[in-house]
Amino acid sequence: MKAWVIETLLQGAYLREYHLWEKDCKAYFLSMAKRSGGNLTMKPKGGQPFTELTRNILSAFAVAVPNETLEAIERLRSRVNIMKHEAGLELDHFIDEAEYTQAMAALETFWETLANCEEVKYGS
Repeated sequence: MKAWVIETLLQGAYLREYHLWEKDCKAYFLSMAKRSGGNLTMKPKGGQPFTELTRNILSAFAVAVPNETLEAIERLRSRVNIMKHEAGLELDHFIDEAEYTQAMAALETFWETLANCEEVKYGS
């Protein structure tokens, strides 16, 4: 029973964290565009994966997130879509603790990279 509970929690947390990343990206980049006096839309065009949209926005902001981080987030997105949309989800579609840990490390690196690129000004 303990193994089943852990496996179940990993699946749910994996899905949750990816969707929170998407929501947080939308809020963050729209906020940064507004603060910069720009205009931005966070809607992927014609079936474009959200991760590709994010790559394009990072490029527009001249932010270089390590490619291996973006690739890990793309794997996360792909796995989440399989988990959500594929008929007859099989046990081999489930992620394990190592995959979960790798995905969470990629998300953390993503946000740390963005935080390190922000320019903070005090006063006027």
